[in-house]
Amino acid sequence: MKRFNISHEYDCDLWQKGVYNAQSETISQICAFLNPIRQRAEEALGCESELKLSSGYVLFYYLSDLAESVLDFAQAVQDEKKPLGFLEGSLKRLFNFDDFKKIVLSHGLVPINAMPDAAHHHKSDAVYVFENRLRLGIVQLISKTETAEKIKSDVLSILKDGLGEVPSSFSFSYLAGGEVKTIENTNAKEFYNTYCNTELDGYAVYETDEKIKLAAADMIKNGEQVVVLADTRHQSNQMLGILDTDFIDDADLFGADYSMSKEEKLRCGIIKPCAYLSLDGVSFGENGQPLRFKAQDSHGSETGADGHYTMSAKWFDEYVVSAIVNKKLL
Repeated sequence: MKRFNISHEYDCDLWQKGVYNAQSETISQICAFLNPIRQRAEEALGCESELKLSSGYVLFYYLSDLAESVLDFAQAVQDEKKPLGFLEGSLKRLFNFDDFKKIVLSHGLVPINAMPDAAHHHKSDAVYVFENRLRLGIVQLISKTETAEKIKSDVLSILKDGLGEVPSSFSFSYLAGGEVKTIENTNAKEFYNTYCNTELDGYAVYETDEKIKLAAADMIKNGEQVVVLADTRHQSNQMLGILDTDFIDDADLFGADYSMSKEEKLRCGIIKPCAYLSLDGVSFGENGQPLRFKAQDSHGSETGADGHYTMSAKWFDEYVVSAIVNKKLL
């Protein structure tokens, strides 16, 4: 075994408040994208209390848009196999930045009190019922035993019952300057544009290399969280909150020496992107290069240091596949 020593201190530490506690991967992926925006909203509001944005709101539109696309496709091709395959592939793939951007720019965002994340929605029976109703709907649509309008109405009713009603307007109270302030009678798009707007079109997904790693570090140094896509199955310890290539030596411990490039590991599936992390801290070495990052995975505060991991720069190089970076930095 290699000797292991890593510090949990950072030169720039952006986030000291609570983390999301997602119980499913899709919700965790949504929460990773919400993290930088809720920080921006807290800063705009001067918020002293913790602000969380509703992941259920984003999930509602993600699933309702999926239902619309699948049923439109089924009507167009008039064949069961292709739309069923399209649905299965859509349900298995990672929620991504384009999904998030489309929903936010079209529908805005709401605080969690405006559309509470129901305790069951993370692994919701309603979501499973929604998926199966959509599968049945494809069959009914092709066999002409049910109309598209009735199927769409059914799946929306399931989402409303399971995830909650999307608010047309809401009021929001928060603590700032030692007193409670209230925003009266706003809506999701007004709330996003006024308090959360991060100009999402100014960001893009880049495959990671040394330039992208430096850009990510610069973003954090300038006060912005960075969302990255990584394979967290390797060289990680949830209890200690560690992501580091020196944590376990696979060749020493198991006799497994993977002497191949990162690109080769991606191609053959040894590295498989499976989780989004939001990076909200960074430390630099004597040469000014990033030494380690502070990362949250949105799976609660019970793991690591209050829900955070310390990610070494070497682990970033090896297992972070892409990062959402401000285009201006490139």
